[in-house]
Amino acid sequence: MSGGNRKVAIFRYVLVVVLSGAMGFGAYLWQTNREPVAPELEQAFFIEPARPIVWNQLVAHDGSAYTPQNLKGKWSYLYMGYRSCPDACPVALGVLSKVSKRLAELNLSEDQQPQYLFLSVDPARDTPELLAEYVAFFGKRFIGVTGKDIELKAVAAQLGGIFYVPEDPKPENYEVGHSDSIYLMNPEGQLRVISRPPHDKETIVRNHLELLD
Repeated sequence: MSGGNRKVAIFRYVLVVVLSGAMGFGAYLWQTNREPVAPELEQAFFIEPARPIVWNQLVAHDGSAYTPQNLKGKWSYLYMGYRSCPDACPVALGVLSKVSKRLAELNLSEDQQPQYLFLSVDPARDTPELLAEYVAFFGKRFIGVTGKDIELKAVAAQLGGIFYVPEDPKPENYEVGHSDSIYLMNPEGQLRVISRPPHDKETIVRNHLELLD
């Protein structure tokens, strides 16, 4: 190969390498720009990818069956506890009640206004009728839900939470151990955010608005 031809071949090789590198870098940038950026949340974990939450049968405070389909089409905050809880439950639900009132004051569409679930892990004492009275205290968007122990444990495990009910509770005013996190499901019924205690109204509202942007 003559010197001139060798130079042309080398030039072509270098050009191919440069173009290939440029195309690869461009593809990388395109892919990076396509990936959603996780929102900046306070006092909370953003779950990525979102985690589906499923169960077979739960019951709402009005006695109707409560299925995973009830989570579809709206944001849903969930707190796991029990009606006789002396401290953590009323505090957390009180914060969510304030969140509900604050979000109602904002110019949000109905599908951006969440529902609020109180999942009772103490079905032996928390009948639907008693749950109806309890959640009504916190607001009209609150729903009491409970079910069989095996179903409740399945939901808790999917949320990453835990609870403990004494096997042979005596006396009747026994206490139940449970996680103190607040869980947020997206309109597809998937776990999206876990808020850590101590819970604060303004923090939860800011996080909610961040997710809607």
